[in-house]
Amino acid sequence: MYDCLKQEVEQLIAAMKQNPTHILRWRKQEEELKKTPELYLEHKNIYSEEFVFQPEEDIMVYPDFPYTGYPVTDLEEQKKFEQTYFHRHEFFELFYIYEGTCYCYFNEKEYVLEKGSAWIFNTQCRHAIVVPNDGSLLVNIIVRKSTFIATMLNIIQQNNLFLEFFLNSIYSNQDQPRYMKFNIHPGDMAEFYIFNIIREYYQKSRYSQSAMKLSFSSLLIELSRLYYETHHLIKNDVKPNIVEIISYISDHFSTVTLKSLSEHFHYSTAYLSRCISNYTNMTFSEYVNQYKMDKARYLLKNSELPIDQIAHLLGYHQRSSFEKEFKKLAGKTPSQYRKIFPIRTYKSGN
Repeated sequence: MYDCLKQEVEQLIAAMKQNPTHILRWRKQEEELKKTPELYLEHKNIYSEEFVFQPEEDIMVYPDFPYTGYPVTDLEEQKKFEQTYFHRHEFFELFYIYEGTCYCYFNEKEYVLEKGSAWIFNTQCRHAIVVPNDGSLLVNIIVRKSTFIATMLNIIQQNNLFLEFFLNSIYSNQDQPRYMKFNIHPGDMAEFYIFNIIREYYQKSRYSQSAMKLSFSSLLIELSRLYYETHHLIKNDVKPNIVEIISYISDHFSTVTLKSLSEHFHYSTAYLSRCISNYTNMTFSEYVNQYKMDKARYLLKNSELPIDQIAHLLGYHQRSSFEKEFKKLAGKTPSQYRKIFPIRTYKSGN
């Protein structure tokens, strides 16, 4: 299975190098932004989800390599140019060195990344990347922040390494840049999941987005195993912490109350309320409501469930209460929001 998957990915990468439509689309979007200089400068500082993702995408793949249709510059010129545009993202990014060598600039240092290196940046991390014109290729795997909250949080809730990393990026008000780095060897399960994400994204078969999210969650599990093996860390589960509290809320969002949270963790409601507020910069009620609305957006966009049923799944006894709350936060009714996203189409025969 691994050999077949590896061969499929090699063929997909070769086809993309011959016809890099994703790079051309990106360049076209940037040319449009240049017509409004202030928007272009904002984009070069913070890459938005709106710019990067297609409306129907929750997770996407972007192979990065020098495109032969544009003038080739000297490596040192490339480095100098890219370092004028340090940027961060509204989304989570994992990049993997598929071939060759890449250069990453972060925290006033240059990092040389060899084939098999994988890095994950949080949304606060300003960085620059240089891919040399020597056959090197970097694969970006990009996940919407809202998608991570709505679908992946529950899957990795026992994976403390990544749960804390992502939750700190989403909710912590400390605005601290963080990254994690790994070395993946040929044949590792982590490599298998990366390859599977690439294949699913470019084949666009039925349920590809769901398959990619499951593979990404499995990838995080494999990477955490690599991390603990490398650092010889032992998980300590003696004392509940804010990550466990947030994870519990996410798992019981439709019914959780501050009282039930207090009974489960054996802390006072006042203490828990302060912890949540300090960590998320929201009250308990605001956080639960925001989480419900993220779930609602995902279900409206990715399912055909009736709005009545979505309201029920989110813990609302009346549809009108759900619609009122959704419109207050999203600026549209659930029905209006759902109409924004077209029904997905798939290849025939799948």
